[in-house]
Amino acid sequence: MSKTTVPVDPAPGDGTAAHEPAPRAARAARRRNPHRTARKVVRIPVAERRAALVEAAITVIGRDGVRAASTRAIVAEAGMSLASFHYVFESHDELMRQVVLEVLEHEVATVTDRVVALSAAGGDLTDLLGAALHTFVETVAANPERENALLELHQYALRTESLRDLTLVEYEAYYAGATQLLLAVAEAAQVEWTRPVEDLARYVVTLTDGLTVAVLTYGDQSVADSVRDVAVAALVAQARPR
Repeated sequence: MSKTTVPVDPAPGDGTAAHEPAPRAARAARRRNPHRTARKVVRIPVAERRAALVEAAITVIGRDGVRAASTRAIVAEAGMSLASFHYVFESHDELMRQVVLEVLEHEVATVTDRVVALSAAGGDLTDLLGAALHTFVETVAANPERENALLELHQYALRTESLRDLTLVEYEAYYAGATQLLLAVAEAAQVEWTRPVEDLARYVVTLTDGLTVAVLTYGDQSVADSVRDVAVAALVAQARPR
């Protein structure tokens, strides 16, 4: 008994048979609508991808800790794919290096802005130093996740051989910023330091490290107020009128 082949009717509104191979159907669709254009693919510039991944890493580290900041967690936070990550960063360590540098750049810019403001001001040395430290504490209190991220990244870099050099870069930048700050307030108050300003700068950086941990631990800046007043008095004692 022979089999009878039953023809298949074309689909309604379609000029091709239902069993027609997909490529032929697609070509037929293009012939029917020759002006049809391909969907545009939005390409994000490399610099923007890098910035978004760095910011996502800071968010993840500040919120969940550096151990949770895997490549997958970071790209998920950024809303990107793993392919996007590997297009702009060769490795997870390269991203971590960039994160440290970005956060450091932000910290230095904050200090520089404060130095410029103090240089334009005049007044009592006690008031100027108090205002500078108050601004620092306010910045920490306003950005706890970012500060937590920086602390964790510093410890991570100390334990990671390929990143250990960044810890020295970080603190040399802090010392340089503190030196600029002390010179600016001395100029504004018309005083001079009786000890090498580099030594006083190291004292200021050590002080701000402690203030940072205190603010993050207690959750507000009031705990830093009394410490700030003692530190200002100690610094003022190292100055004399010109």
